[in-house]
Amino acid sequence: MKGRSGSGIYPGWWIVSTAMVIMALTFASMINLGGLFVVPVTDELGVSRTAFTLHMSLSSLSATAALLFTGPVFAKFPLKAVMSVCSLVVTAGLFGYSVAGRI
Repeated sequence: MKGRSGSGIYPGWWIVSTAMVIMALTFASMINLGGLFVVPVTDELGVSRTAFTLHMSLSSLSATAALLFTGPVFAKFPLKAVMSVCSLVVTAGLFGYSVAGRI
């Protein structure tokens, strides 16, 4: 596709390709490599592997369920506001992991 000036690639495709690379390098590696850490983490923390993997599964399912509501939320509210609130929620969740005493 030609850009608006008539030459080159349309700038939107640069954004799409950059987002794809970021997702391929970060998100996919987190999901696919999570299983490598089950044994070391459970041994170190003294929790059962069943409880730990159940936690990982429930986290993935809740994230999937939350995606059902993102379209209407993005359509109703400004993108910057939604992303700011979501960033705060993720930060609070990660902080909750750091202070949790039990699984």
